Order: sequence, then structure tokens, then C-alpha cells
Amino acid sequence: MTMTHVDLKRAVLDALAENLATAGMTVEVLEKDPDIDLYRSGICDSFDIVQLILAVEESTGHYCDLASESAEDFVLTLGRLVDSFKKQ
Repeated sequence: MTMTHVDLKRAVLDALAENLATAGMTVEVLEKDPDIDLYRSGICDSFDIVQLILAVEESTGHYCDLASESAEDFVLTLGRLVDSFKKQ
């Protein structure tokens, strides 16, 4: 089965659900504003991000390629994260 961008977005949102609830947010809030910084907003800490990436990689068979991102101006948003998943 080929995963679409929508499928990848759903997998990321599913993996973020618990973190969103802990932060007092809903999936709908993140869907409405996909430019929320997941790290700076307190939704995910660095360990959560690693766990999130691993969970999505395992559930989708796609790997996350954030290596080409510049650390200087890097902002981890829903859109950027979904776009970082590439088919293996």
C-alpha cells in the first residue's frame, strides 16, 4: 500500500496524540495551525521527538530525513515533520 501525504500526516498525529493531550491541546488545534513549533510549545521534548519519529517509521515503513535541515533556524512543525518522511 502506498502512503499518501494525508496518511503520513495521520500517522504523525496519531503518534502525537498523547503529547498533545498532556500539553492541553487537541489534534484539531494542530491540524488548524500546522506551523506550531512542537518543541518550543512544549508538546514534545527532545526525547519525545525521537520516540515520535521511531513510532512513525515503524508504523509507516517510511524513514525520517531531518539530516539536511539547518540546526540554526530549525523549527519542528507538523508540516515539516510530515514532509521529512521518505519512502524506504
